[in-house]
Amino acid sequence: MGKMFSVLVVLLLSALLLVGCGGSQSTSEEILNEDATSMDLTESASPEAVAGGSGDGLTIATVNNPDMQIMQKMAKDYEAETGTSVNFVVLPENELRKKVTEDVALGAGQFDIVTIGTYDTPIWAQNGWIEPLNPFFDQLSEEERNEYDVEDIFEALRNALSYEEELYALPFYGESSMLYYNIEMFENAGLEMPENPTWDEVAELAVKVQEANNVPGIIIRSLPLVL
Repeated sequence: MGKMFSVLVVLLLSALLLVGCGGSQSTSEEILNEDATSMDLTESASPEAVAGGSGDGLTIATVNNPDMQIMQKMAKDYEAETGTSVNFVVLPENELRKKVTEDVALGAGQFDIVTIGTYDTPIWAQNGWIEPLNPFFDQLSEEERNEYDVEDIFEALRNALSYEEELYALPFYGESSMLYYNIEMFENAGLEMPENPTWDEVAELAVKVQEANNVPGIIIRSLPLVL
């Protein structure tokens, strides 16, 4: 195993969600100032794109990853069926969070639909920026409920996307959180991995692994970190 794969690797939990946007007088200084830690996925969109396109049809703000590229392909079927055009504003993940949060908090209305993550969902729900989905599911017919069974969504995702026991978003996709470590490097450093380590313990172990093996001590979402 190569050295770059001989360090701690962390895959962070995330789920990308589609939510409709509406105006609101609420603001949230905490999330407006949030400094996201995930990597940029594409170069910034042009000023014209960020402004929300031509104003015709639907404007969707999203990141540019494989799952969202599938969504963009599916949108062509929607356009053909409804006659409604769909304009995608593609931004890096960090910039996307900042742009759409400012847009919704200030009620600017540049975007009709945005993609947000599990971190954002309960905050948006608390601020009243999105509506709970439970009433919509309650209105479905028995046939419709059988076709779209909410219970099919993993419980961990449902809980992460809920606020005060109400479901506020549905995942377009989800990722699991896993921690890998290299046994040989731990042995070289005279370390043992606890059965259920805390993040503070992981950080301390990563520093010691780095010192003993002369490699970055941890990799988060494929990004090596020198501690």
